[in-house]
Amino acid sequence: MAMADDLARIKKSAKELKGIAEEATALVGQLHRFLKKNPPGIEVWGDDICYERVVNCRGHVVDGWYVLGYARSDEGEFTLVLKCIAQQTDENGSPVYGRGDQGERVPTDETVWVRPLNAAPRELRIAAISYLPDLMSKLALTCESATKKAQAEMGKFDAAAHELKAALHRK
Repeated sequence: MAMADDLARIKKSAKELKGIAEEATALVGQLHRFLKKNPPGIEVWGDDICYERVVNCRGHVVDGWYVLGYARSDEGEFTLVLKCIAQQTDENGSPVYGRGDQGERVPTDETVWVRPLNAAPRELRIAAISYLPDLMSKLALTCESATKKAQAEMGKFDAAAHELKAALHRK
């Protein structure tokens, strides 16, 4: 009888997980469509969403983590992404070290992949949902800052463009 109870619990949990994942995927899809329609084209990284053991670029299982962002995926499209970062190792699996800000010896890390959030594993999509509001706030602030900077540069741009046009017409 215990196995029947376990199977019933598995069935119930699987159904609930599927529903949560579908809801997370729908939310990510809506946000993706909004950003595709209104593309900021500015890379912004948010918080680390979870830590776990991952396979690094040399095929070694090491400490790693996932970062949520809005950036170009490995496919080249600006979208909501997860970046997998892992501890860097040499060919023997030993950690690689570099120098920190104070000259101290620190382990180095490497980007393993950058994937669209809507293509990430279910548990990572679900984990990322609670971090999206902060990422969107950071993206909005970054966009506003970039716009103000671009507007300030327009005077310089206009003068340079005028000078370039004049020089080209003299030729």
